[in-house]
Amino acid sequence: MDYNNIQNLLDKYWEGETSVEEEKRLRVYFNQPNVPEKWATIQPMFQYFEHEKVIRIEQEDFEEQLLAQLDTTTIRPIRSRRNIRRILSYAAAVLLLVVGSYTTYQQFQPVPADDQYLSLNDLSDEDRLAYEQTKFALSFLASKLNKGTKIATDNVNKMNKAAKNGVKQ
Repeated sequence: MDYNNIQNLLDKYWEGETSVEEEKRLRVYFNQPNVPEKWATIQPMFQYFEHEKVIRIEQEDFEEQLLAQLDTTTIRPIRSRRNIRRILSYAAAVLLLVVGSYTTYQQFQPVPADDQYLSLNDLSDEDRLAYEQTKFALSFLASKLNKGTKIATDNVNKMNKAAKNGVKQ
């Protein structure tokens, strides 16, 4: 066969458009020893097809052996999806209970005394200074807010009196 004819047959083969006769010609061609280097990588595939075609089962009792193996195989019943879903739902419920119990238990554990309170004696000089300045700033802010609240309350009371007595013009 010529090179172009084989190339056309291979193109058709890879597209899945060859007939049985064309595939037979390709097998015959690739089973000869002098195949061009370009197609040396696909030659073993066609040789494999030819080799597998001639393999026969040589044992006379092959079928009986196969059937004996099938008979000894235990068949386990397939669990339905319903049973599996039920088991998974039980497992999820148990897991939820365990996690909830653990979380509740951890929440109500007493905190060790060392971590519960911090005294001023435990602070460094810089930390104590920062604490005092923060305390002063917050008390100043509170006094200004209280003063503003008192003024606002007085104004609201005046408005209520005016609304009660009627506005004088």
